[in-house]
Amino acid sequence: MFILFRGDENHRYRAIKILTAYATKRHHEGHLLELKILQTIDTATDKCNLPRLVDHFEMDGPHGRHLCLVLPVLSETVDSFRLSAPSKSLEPRKVKIIISEVGHALIRLHDVNIIHNGEHIKFNAYALCMISPPK
Repeated sequence: MFILFRGDENHRYRAIKILTAYATKRHHEGHLLELKILQTIDTATDKCNLPRLVDHFEMDGPHGRHLCLVLPVLSETVDSFRLSAPSKSLEPRKVKIIISEVGHALIRLHDVNIIHNGEHIKFNAYALCMISPPK
């Protein structure tokens, strides 16, 4: 779950990602590495296009303890960006920019020994069909 708030000294918005009690337990057991990965990214010299950890804390809830990650608010998803276009598809120029930015972010992750092995089916579909939308 994400919560949006405005709370730093400059009144900037931040997002809090609240992990489930189960995910927090997995974090403490060393099986969920999201906090460690975000902390590793913070050590990178070039953090452009990568998520940045602003802070983290834990809190007690009705179902147990929850790890909370404070992050900057990011922009819209590729999906919402695509759907906001009049044609519901993106121009090839914009698709190339998005793919380039994702590629650069993956290279930066690799530079700090983080391998992203996840696949997001929607992004792969966009990479294949954004240039000419399905009919």
